[in-house]
Amino acid sequence: MPGKLRIDTGIRQGDSISTFYDPMISKVIVHAETREKATQALAQALQNYQVIGLPTNIKFLQRVLKHPVFKSGSFDTSFIEQNKDVLLSQSRELSLYRQGTVAIVKVYLENLKYRTRRESDIDPWSKRDMFRLNYTPMRELVLVKGEEDDRSLWV
Repeated sequence: MPGKLRIDTGIRQGDSISTFYDPMISKVIVHAETREKATQALAQALQNYQVIGLPTNIKFLQRVLKHPVFKSGSFDTSFIEQNKDVLLSQSRELSLYRQGTVAIVKVYLENLKYRTRRESDIDPWSKRDMFRLNYTPMRELVLVKGEEDDRSLWV
């Protein structure tokens, strides 16, 4: 990678971050001989940077780095406002982590629905607990575009 990379953080792998965390849990700093090399180094660092469980601005920063006006170095403090349609657009693809989270929540809610019913309401022959002798239960979940909206998890 061209340039020098420094990451300032107080968080280590395995640490828990409470709901009262400071939104700036880390910062990535690069230094290189030229602006272009520094931009490339930062883009590569962000590509390899992973934060699990918290929302980040990594995708936003990647869009900033790719923007022609930013690349030119000819911008001012109105850059984000002037380019908000491109910079603030949200990716519609679910990350693998997010897909897993959605799947876990869906299975949990489905199982909770059956566990909270009274035994007298359940016909033992229509139970969906997937119990079978000598059988490893498996459940296939198909995630549909549009389910990345947090509200769909709680419906």
